[in-house]
This record gives sequence, structure tokens and C-alpha cells, in this order.
Amino acid sequence: MSGGKAVVENTAPPASTIEDLEEWLDERYRSLQGAHAADATDAYLLLAKVFKVNPDIQKMVALRISGFLAPLLAHTARSSGRAKPDGEASLLAVAALRFCGFLVGSVLIVENLDSVQQSAIFNRLLSNISEYKKRDKTIIIHSVWSISMQKFPHDIVAPHVGKLVKGLANVSKAWSGSTTVLQETLFAIHRLFEQVPKEIELCVDTWAPIAINSLVCDAIKVRENALRTVLATLPILKVYYSTDAANEDLTAAVSQDLLPALRSAYVLHLRSL
Repeated sequence: MSGGKAVVENTAPPASTIEDLEEWLDERYRSLQGAHAADATDAYLLLAKVFKVNPDIQKMVALRISGFLAPLLAHTARSSGRAKPDGEASLLAVAALRFCGFLVGSVLIVENLDSVQQSAIFNRLLSNISEYKKRDKTIIIHSVWSISMQKFPHDIVAPHVGKLVKGLANVSKAWSGSTTVLQETLFAIHRLFEQVPKEIELCVDTWAPIAINSLVCDAIKVRENALRTVLATLPILKVYYSTDAANEDLTAAVSQDLLPALRSAYVLHLRSL
């Protein structure tokens, strides 16, 4: 299939022999190398769907991961721009990022990448987030989701924590009305605390407002996630907000954002009685 919006093939990989699986995987790989963006989009979506549930495909992809890397890096960098989120390039990027998220979330895959390859993928995700003004929301969501999934070594992530957290803060502001963006951003922060706790603690002035402001999000799942973040980092937050400058920022956030949101929620509650 070529041209138009991508439609995921309803073609499951054959389960009979390893040779059949290899042939199926080869066909998907050829689609990624082809000239038709819609074919590559379909291939990525199907690969993502099968990869997460089929251990044999996971092992085969791990052995061939170097071959998948070049098209993956090229396609995850594409974008039709924020004005055309359903453009061909953006659809391809989102599909590639979906496959990428499952890849970087697999220890088997990560261990089959050398440090240069690991850095290349991480830097691609970081670049998407940092260049959020050039990307549409769906690309951003999948890039942030991939960060929350990734299992890269400490040495790959640690040098870029400051830039990444700043990017997450910018994304959460740019799409402050998107519950999905806020939720994935909080998940990414949780992942960074697991991987690089010392480094992200130093960025408290950047990630703390994300968690605090998300406490009054309309979506209950985001509020619960934000509360977990605040409770888990309470000792850090207490130290940070004990400084005069940070305390002023918190006071401003409470008066400008939190209290009005709580008043609105209370009024809605009263009306529902």
C-alpha cells in the first residue's frame, strides 16, 4: 500500500517455523527501506504490535538491530509540522516512535546496542522533545513515552538530564491542556528518578512545578500520578521550597493556578449535589 493515511496490516506473523518468522521479518524490514512512507508506517505499527508479545521476534530483532537503526533514526526525526499532525511524515514518525519505545524498553535490545548506538537513539528522542515547537503533539507524546520506557545505562542518560528535564517542562507548558502529555511527562520523570536520581534531584527547580501544577489537572489519573510524585520526592521538595526564591514561586503557583482550580472543582462539586 502506498499513499494516503496508514492502515495497519491485519497480517500476523506465521507461527509455524523460525524460517517463516525470519521471512516475515525480512518483508517488514524491506518496507522500512522502501520509498513509500505509508508502507513503512504500516510496517512499524505491525512490528510494534508483534514485538511486544512475540519472544521469537524479539530475539530476531535483537540480532538485527543494527540494520533497523538507520531507518528508525531517520523516520523518528520526520515531522509534517504542528500545522499538519496527520501529514505523511508525522504519521511515519509516530509509528517509528511507537516501535522505538518497545525497543528501548527491552533489555535484550538495549544490550545488543553499543554505546554509540544507544546514544544515537537517546539523542534522537531528546532532540524531538527539545525541538517541540517543530513537532506536533502526537510525536511529542510518543517521544516522551519512549523516554519513560527506555532502559539505557546510567552513563547514556546522566549527561543529558538537565536538557531533558527542561524539555519536559517546556512540553508540559506548551500542551498544558493535554492530560496525555502531562501523564507521560510525569512517567518520564519517574523513570529518571529510577535511573539517575542524583542528577534529576539537581533539577528540582524544573520538574517540581510540573508535579505541583499537575495536582489540579482535570484528569484524576494525572492528579494521582502527580500526588505520587510529590509524596515520593517530599524531602527534596521541602528543602527546595525552604529557600525564599522557591517559596515565592510556590506562592505564585498556589495563588494563580492551584487555588482557582480548586475553587472551580469545588463549585462543580456543589452543582452536582
